Amino acid sequence: RRSSDLLFFILSENKLSWYELMILLQRGLIVLIAIQLIYCCYTDIFERKIRNKVVFTILLLSLLLSFVVQDINIKIPLSIMIVGFFINLLGVIGAGDIKLIASLSFSIPASQFIDFAVFVSLPGVFCALSILLFTRCVLHHNETSVPFGVAITIGYIMTMWRFVY
Repeated sequence: RRSSDLLFFILSENKLSWYELMILLQRGLIVLIAIQLIYCCYTDIFERKIRNKVVFTILLLSLLLSFVVQDINIKIPLSIMIVGFFINLLGVIGAGDIKLIASLSFSIPASQFIDFAVFVSLPGVFCALSILLFTRCVLHHNETSVPFGVAITIGYIMTMWRFVY
């Protein structure tokens, strides 16, 4: 009974409609996901790791956001995990990156997923080329890993910015 009283108070006293409350919740969840993604960027850049705890938190927030938006899609995340497994076996992309993309894909509406793929690819290519050129030409190392979590974060924020606004 108390939670319904609180909801009634929020809607009546502050003159918020149900739609405005859902938009507020949606934006709040996106901000929480973005904060987690910034932490992912930090660990990916300095440790070359994307922690499973953070990916799991992002997964929970993404699922909650998909329920709020009422656009739950299982096919895209499942496809990402299956295809990503084989791409990971080839050594093209890390398992943490695949898990992060799959977790985020729950919160991305199916109509926006192509935008997300493009918004991840463009900074991803730039990031990869920059790091490869720097390490091979300046540092003279042959073996290099790319913090692809940065490109994933940029792509997600750009996609959700377009979706919300």
